[in-house]
Amino acid sequence: MILRMLVEDGLSCLGEYGTIASAWRMGGELLEETRWQHGMGEFRAVQDLVRGGRYQEAIERALAAIHGGGLGRRYAARLHGLLCWLHVSALEAPSPAAVLHGEEALRLADLINDEWIRSEALIRLIPAYCQIGDLDRAEQACERLGHEVERNEMVISAGWSGFWSIRAEVALAAGDPEQAIRFLARAEESADPNTPAAADRIRRQRAAVEAWGQLGPGELTESIQQVLRVELHGESDRALLIRSSAAEALLMAKSDGVTAAARAREALNRAIALGRADLARQVRWRLAHLL
Repeated sequence: MILRMLVEDGLSCLGEYGTIASAWRMGGELLEETRWQHGMGEFRAVQDLVRGGRYQEAIERALAAIHGGGLGRRYAARLHGLLCWLHVSALEAPSPAAVLHGEEALRLADLINDEWIRSEALIRLIPAYCQIGDLDRAEQACERLGHEVERNEMVISAGWSGFWSIRAEVALAAGDPEQAIRFLARAEESADPNTPAAADRIRRQRAAVEAWGQLGPGELTESIQQVLRVELHGESDRALLIRSSAAEALLMAKSDGVTAAARAREALNRAIALGRADLARQVRWRLAHLL
């Protein structure tokens, strides 16, 4: 029905444009505009669910939108990328689905040859590869992302500084905190001096990695990776920031009890302010020894 209406709208322009080809082109442009608007609306709706911490609903809404079609490749790619991120950072469970969605986002980005969507897809996909232990493909994705940043530093948040932070995450997944610290040093060197918050974030990353190195491989690895991931991507979702503070508190407990207690209180206060009783209970249970 929608397609018929769009074609009819295009054909209605026949008198104005004079040829069937021109009218058909007009109909195609109208169809593309409709896809764009529909795709953008669905993407924003899923983002709103994510910001509210309603992750399962966000996944269901994104999947329904993708299966329903009519999104256009740009927003189909962005929804697949968001699904990849949800599996990795929100559900926190290794899943082949995360990789499948991330790779589909990248495939669609390549089809439309959009450097911004391609870079976004790679940023989502790299942690997914790390999560399932496929470090070779994580490194390959890092190389592709590096080429994108070389062409245009603005394609990812924080430019080269953000890129080196991503490399640090991969090094950490490989169990090499010393390499991760070297990458973070490069991230700090590349940080915008006019953005003090960026430098503070990197310093927190380095402190977390150094603490992880002291604990040794296998201890709280998931916690430190979660801290890095949330800090790196600057996730605005408040529920995830609560989990990040809780993870950092666990990580710092052995090396810096004062900081750990401060992070624990921060996590609990954020959960209460957000009205998330489930997260508040989780924080109290996991961090009872620090509160």
